[in-house]
Formats: sequence, structure tokens, C-alpha cells
Amino acid sequence: MEDSQLGEARFRSLAENSPDLIIRYDLNGRRIYVNPAWQRLSSIPVSDALGSTPSELSSLRDPDGYQASLLAAARGEPSEVEVITDSKIYGRRVHHIVLIPELGPDGAVESVLAIGRDLTVRKEAEERAQDLNAQLEERVRLRTKQLDEANRELEAFNFSVSHDLRSPIRTIKGFIDLVLEDNAESLDAESQLYLRKALAACDRMQDLIAALLQFSKVSRGEILRVSTDLSEMVSLIAGNLTNSNPERKVDFSIAAGCVIQAQPDLLQIAVENMLSNAWKFTVRAEKAKIEFGVLTDGPIPTYFVRDNGVGYDMSYATKLFEPFQRLHAVSDFPGTGIGLATVKRIISRHGGRVWMTGEVGVGATIFFTLNSE
Repeated sequence: MEDSQLGEARFRSLAENSPDLIIRYDLNGRRIYVNPAWQRLSSIPVSDALGSTPSELSSLRDPDGYQASLLAAARGEPSEVEVITDSKIYGRRVHHIVLIPELGPDGAVESVLAIGRDLTVRKEAEERAQDLNAQLEERVRLRTKQLDEANRELEAFNFSVSHDLRSPIRTIKGFIDLVLEDNAESLDAESQLYLRKALAACDRMQDLIAALLQFSKVSRGEILRVSTDLSEMVSLIAGNLTNSNPERKVDFSIAAGCVIQAQPDLLQIAVENMLSNAWKFTVRAEKAKIEFGVLTDGPIPTYFVRDNGVGYDMSYATKLFEPFQRLHAVSDFPGTGIGLATVKRIISRHGGRVWMTGEVGVGATIFFTLNSE
């Protein structure tokens, strides 16, 4: 008896000082004890609360549902429920309540103990997060719509570039060719030089248009990944470069066994741009070397193309991957200024990143990673 009384005294001491709701019910679901935390929340006098059921007297929004869980616990079925209370003092509160059957010496359920933890702050935070997510999803939807519209405008622009700009350039070239062909003897050397420079400018404009079309092409559509032998791709491109200029002697070093998941046609455009850059900028090297390799000491493989060409000043590194940014004059090294921007776009669309290091007169290295998923 003394142990029972001591246990009850300890229970009441803990319950009276607990910030959680603590209620004890008899087997009919009637309150036989409520702690001060419950009294403060419900604003129901203790004299009214004791002997009443939640269905008869409570500030719960769904008292009957709670009463059903309570009676189930009285039959020996413990449970956990989430309830909403409309408190006169504290407003809307959300509690997680654990219903525990209390057993007597004979093992039969004698009463039910309910312990309620206030989840209001957490629930409000979750609701705010849900609202923010909904707002974000709406913004993404609108942004996607705007992007789709921009892509359609870009496609219309590409059509205009392809048909409306190329045609007059071809016309200009045609007339210049006719002038040079029909008046070669009557034109002085200076006039012929000017016309040939005009032809070269037309050729450069056509190259720029082709580069812009390619740049816009790699920016659209879904990435379709398949197993791709990157080493074999590099070898084929290196062979094509050698065949296109057989008088050049370039030592290629190509790491074997680099197989990745990527969209082959897009990746080939990127690799061709990287190798073509290395080929172009090693033209003055006494013993030109171009290396394709892979670093495996990081979390994911890092691939690289290294050359011993003219290199570049690292203070300009941030400009390298921007469209039309050139560090060398066209007269020294021809090009459109779109190649590395195209590389960055393709690598980014594969979930990877690309960067470069270099030193003037020593060479340059372009590194890139690819997300395998």
C-alpha cells in the first residue's frame, strides 16, 4: 500500500509540473485526473472536467473521434492520435497524444493515461513550408512557361538566322566572286585585296551563324544518356584532326577505358571543341602534345584535355566560357568565340562542370566532370 501511495505521489508531482497534457480516464472514458497544463489549455474548471468524457465536455474539434480511440485504449489497445484544440486563451493548438492502458496487479486494464505533447509550432512551420513549396512550384510553373516561350522565340530566331541572314551573305559573296572573275585584269592589286577581305568577312559571318545555330541547338531538348566510350570518341576526333592537316606532327596521348553515361551527339560536339582548341593553339609548338586523361582521386572522375600551346593569362579565366570572348586575335588564331561557351552549355546540361587552367607560353588544360545519372 505504501509503495502504491508513493508511486501515486510521484506521478502527481511529475504531472503537476509537466508542460505536457496529462489526463487519466476510467474504463468508460471519463476523466479522473487532469493536470494544470490541461486546465490552462481547456479553460474548463476541474470540478466540471472530472467525471465527464471528451464527447460531453471538451475544446476538441473532433471529440467523438478522440473518444473512440480512448475507449479502444480502455480495451487494452494503446494508440497515438493527433488532435486539434480551440483554446480560448491560446487559440488553435495541435497535440500529439499517446493513450496508454494502465494495468492493475491482475493484468487487467484499470485506467487509461493520456500524455499530450504540443506540436503547434512544428505544425505551423510545416504548413508555412508547404505554402512556400506551393508558391515555389507556382513560380517554377510560370518560369517554365516563360522558358518554353523563350525557346519558341529562339527557334523562330534560328529560322530567321538560317534563312534570312545566310541568303544575303551568299548573294554578297556571289557578286564579289563575279567582280573578281570578270574584272581580274582591270582591278588593281589593292582593290582585289579589299574584295578578298570582304569575301573572308562573309565566310567568317557564315561561320558565326553556324556556331550560333549549334549553340542554340545544344541548349534545347531532353538529355538522353547511353553508355558512351569517351576514350574512343577522343581517338576518332584526334584521327580526324590529323587527317585534316597531315603535315602537322602532334603527339596525342589518350587514356583508355573512359566509359560514361551521356548523350553521344552532344558530348561529341563538346569534345571536338576542346580538342580543336588544343590543336589550334599548339600550331606554333616545336613538339606539339595533346593529352586526354582522367583523375580519379576525387568523389567523381575528372576528365581533362591538356596541351603545350600558347596558353593564356589566368586573370582572364572567367571570360573563357562566355560567348564571343576571345583572348587572341582572329588573325593569330581563327575561331568564332563560341566553342568554349558551347562546351560549358553541354557539360552543364549533363549535370557537370568545366573549368580551365593555363600559363602563357606553357599551355592550357580544360577539366570537366559529368554527372552519371
